[in-house]
Amino acid sequence: DEISTTSCTTRSDISQPDEIMIMSLARCNLTTSPHQTCSADSIVLVAEEKIFIGPSIPHEDKFDHWIVINIPQAYLNAYYPVRYATVDRNCKNLAVAGNKGMAICSIGTGKWTYFNKKSQEGNLTVCGDMIWWRDYLVISCFNFTNETFELRAYQTTSASLNNNQAIMQQIPMEIIRMSIFENRLLVLYSDGSLGMFMLNLRSQPKNQPKNFTLHISPIENLCIANLQANPFCISSLALTRLHFKNNRSDDSILINSCGKLFLLEREAPPNIPSNVIFKAVSVIATNVEQFWISPEISTASEMSYFKRSLWLSCGDSTSRLKVWLPLLNDKKDPPTDLYVPDRIMLPVKCDIYPLAIRSSAADLVEPDDAIVLGAESDVLYRDCKLFRYFPYTNVKRQCRVYLHRILRELLLSQHLGYYAKKIAESCQSLPYFAHCFELLLHEVLEEEATSPVPLPDPMLPQVVKFIKEFPVYPETVVHCARKSELSMWSYLFDERAVGCPKRLFQECIELEKFDTAASCLIILQSLDKSTISSGMVKELMRLVKENEKFNYLVDDLESFLSRAELDSQMTSGSPRVSPNNL
Repeated sequence: DEISTTSCTTRSDISQPDEIMIMSLARCNLTTSPHQTCSADSIVLVAEEKIFIGPSIPHEDKFDHWIVINIPQAYLNAYYPVRYATVDRNCKNLAVAGNKGMAICSIGTGKWTYFNKKSQEGNLTVCGDMIWWRDYLVISCFNFTNETFELRAYQTTSASLNNNQAIMQQIPMEIIRMSIFENRLLVLYSDGSLGMFMLNLRSQPKNQPKNFTLHISPIENLCIANLQANPFCISSLALTRLHFKNNRSDDSILINSCGKLFLLEREAPPNIPSNVIFKAVSVIATNVEQFWISPEISTASEMSYFKRSLWLSCGDSTSRLKVWLPLLNDKKDPPTDLYVPDRIMLPVKCDIYPLAIRSSAADLVEPDDAIVLGAESDVLYRDCKLFRYFPYTNVKRQCRVYLHRILRELLLSQHLGYYAKKIAESCQSLPYFAHCFELLLHEVLEEEATSPVPLPDPMLPQVVKFIKEFPVYPETVVHCARKSELSMWSYLFDERAVGCPKRLFQECIELEKFDTAASCLIILQSLDKSTISSGMVKELMRLVKENEKFNYLVDDLESFLSRAELDSQMTSGSPRVSPNNL
């Protein structure tokens, strides 16, 4: 489950001048296959002889482990180094390409598929990119025999790769970048122009072995001369449906050139057959390293916020992750006179370098997900001269939730609280939804309770009011209190925020959340012993005994009751019951 990024000899003395240290490095595949930020959300790291794949399902046990694919040594000996590596949406197939040829691996079985003839393998070199579309691998390549550039599609269900069965489309010049959206392929040529191709599956005659075959048809030539960008400075591009106005559903193009992210929107009608000019050019952000779009943006519901969002990695900023969030209005809600823009750019604090954004499941339309995926180097030091100069490092998978960050940014603006509630409602089915509320409450509490000066407009009351609208409110407050310093409790349970914990205790009793009510007793005991009566504890014990689900609390409550009664008989200077006794 870890990647070793340093390999070395066993000798501990590096003073010998003839010693050579070999550093094994792994790079992210986004440098050569940037299209994957819009077509898949797995992490792929490319080393010299191996591919490390991190599936994008943090809720499963296998998330903590890398899938390690060993590249066949015969292929490496012939076409080293590996220049391209890409996985499909469901993380079932891997394709790699070196200086010539390519190979496909089934991740589940580890079986590799090669060209059935060595002459065919050495006849092409991949240039531009490789993209998965359904059961096909679409590549941009140079044909050494004909000395032409081509688009090719190989069906991955075949036993071997064969040029005679490949779908080929000759192109006028070299392709630098590719991106796919639905069944349309967008390419960037070396002269700076754009081309668009349609991918269609057509039925075959009954006497053919395959029922359907793929057809690649050019449909548009796009002029972007008004962008004035060097094509070799364009690090990524994407065909999408993002717009400044949420009511538009036609195509748009995102282009990242030298860190400037441009949005190109049509001004001409979309039915013009060729030479369509995207005249409306806008700069969305600067210092952009990568951007992500959900592959399900075209099938997302009208109120799906994250699937319709644009995610940006801006490395020079303290908030290196940003989101261009749509502000969607429910048609059922009454109209308002307050002006709200269609989209807003929000900073998202993130302590890891983002490599993938998981905003939705591959096989589900709902719900929205809220996970940032990354990789982090863990340095190990040992007591020898070698490791003082060359520490041993492991690359570990990391994930962070970002829902609470977005909710907080929206709550900072009074008129955007509506959208915070709508986003939270769309994420209630996530397994970590309650944990996000705890993080939101804890961050605001810690900042304001430890502030050296009184805050004129504290945010904690607003956050508490927001969380009260959801059924996880009682346990959110209690869990946050138990994980916070005791000195912060008086601020949390101030009347301007949560209020008296006794009211929270009664609310838990009414909602039959007896485990949360038991934790409330500890909070009451720590804040003010006089508010706790033996009747409260006995009443909770009676309810717990009647419900088999909470029988495990009986012994702890009996112990707590005996301690509380003993404490009431002692002097006021006696120590209180420790919050950790229950």
